[in-house]
Amino acid sequence: MDLNLKSGQLELKQHIRAGDHTAFKEFYHLWAGRVFSFFKKKTNNETDAEDLTQQTFIRLWQYRSSLSDNHLMETMLFQNARMVFIDWLRKEASEKKRRLAGANNSEKISFNTQPDYTELQMALKRLPSARQNAIRLSHLEGYSYKEIATQMNVSVKTVENHVRLALIQLRKLLIPTILLFFNFF
Repeated sequence: MDLNLKSGQLELKQHIRAGDHTAFKEFYHLWAGRVFSFFKKKTNNETDAEDLTQQTFIRLWQYRSSLSDNHLMETMLFQNARMVFIDWLRKEASEKKRRLAGANNSEKISFNTQPDYTELQMALKRLPSARQNAIRLSHLEGYSYKEIATQMNVSVKTVENHVRLALIQLRKLLIPTILLFFNFF
């Protein structure tokens, strides 16, 4: 690498780290097109690529004080872009899962008209509140155990235990009904 280019990048990085908006704008104009192309190839969607590019530079600005002198700005920028992309993928997967769970709600609603549903609701109400919450979130709303653990402020193992114990208790209460109910999920 050219020594002038390396010292120029170091100087630019120092200005950005110090909060220099003009230096950051210069860096943005220099790299935004390449970051956009990176995201466009990954997402095949211009709007998502624009949003992800913007998020990458926002995150870079927010964490500018932690920019390292040991790495090139380009390297740190694309490491940041990869992390933004991974976060986006996780969010997309979670939203897709919720949409699928929402699409299945039409089956659940039609199931509500069956007489055994009230019996099941009564049995669910007999569970301790933590078990009710865990079984509702996992089996009725489609949340992952990790998401439930975050909502309930407990460990994933605790959620697994609540769901397992809830299913055991429900089986004891409603052996014929419970088999019908969980066949829908």
